[in-house]
Amino acid sequence: MAKATETDLVGAFGHRRLGPEEWAEMVQSCRQCQWAGRCARWLRDHPVAPRAPGPCRNRGRLDALKAVDSAH
Repeated sequence: MAKATETDLVGAFGHRRLGPEEWAEMVQSCRQCQWAGRCARWLRDHPVAPRAPGPCRNRGRLDALKAVDSAH
């Protein structure tokens, strides 16, 4: 989802805007998501998108990280 929304998680991690615990929480949240099956289809149909879809558990985090990246 980060790739599709062009959110640089590696850069955020490297610049300490995303810690290892938060990154792990994002991965775990994704793995436990009830929308996972539809997510794969959404990603296939939207290889690039301005935002993650509404049901995405990480949408807010991705938006926040992308906003910080845009400000720099």
